[in-house]
Amino acid sequence: MQVLREAMGELNITEEPITNYYTLDKIIGSGKYGVVKKGISIVNSNFKVAIKIIDMRKLDSQFHSLVQEIITLKKVDHPNIVSIHEMFKDNEKLYLV
Repeated sequence: MQVLREAMGELNITEEPITNYYTLDKIIGSGKYGVVKKGISIVNSNFKVAIKIIDMRKLDSQFHSLVQEIITLKKVDHPNIVSIHEMFKDNEKLYLV
């Protein structure tokens, strides 16, 4: 978790509740560390996104690799590569929009 705290400035992670910005809808995928849900913008209901919800309690030694991957994805801008628009965090979860 210390890695995340150190990287928060560079990653621009919002600590406000994600529910202030998005309505979380149905699960569209799942994996070892969490789920992916459909998200709908509170401001514009036509703006739909996928939100990867990572349970930080389940992360192990791969946490540093996850942070490095996020840093890389934030820098990439290509139509054929998934991009991260914004991130949120609470005490237990990291939300990648």
